[in-house]
Amino acid sequence: MGYRPGISPDNLVFKWWFQLLIAIGVAGLIVGLMAYRSGGRVTVNSHTYLNSNQSRIINKYDRFVRQTVTKQKKPSNNNSSGGGGISRGGHSHSGGSRKF
Repeated sequence: MGYRPGISPDNLVFKWWFQLLIAIGVAGLIVGLMAYRSGGRVTVNSHTYLNSNQSRIINKYDRFVRQTVTKQKKPSNNNSSGGGGISRGGHSHSGGSRKF
């Protein structure tokens, strides 16, 4: 029947429900490990890009002194030359056509 001598086809390892249970368990373990390791790991800090041998920074804090806000009206661009620009959503686009 295609079975090797000494191997029982009634063994628990050959049952489809047991194999499905093991597969779900291994998948759950892998997904759980990935979810555990994905949360909030910070690999960059204040000393990552600082060369303390060549830097002239002597203070470790910065004090906020004043805030200045300037407002300027955006000039309207009413010419229809098709030369590109910025759309209403803030995305820039070129003036070229999209034809083949």
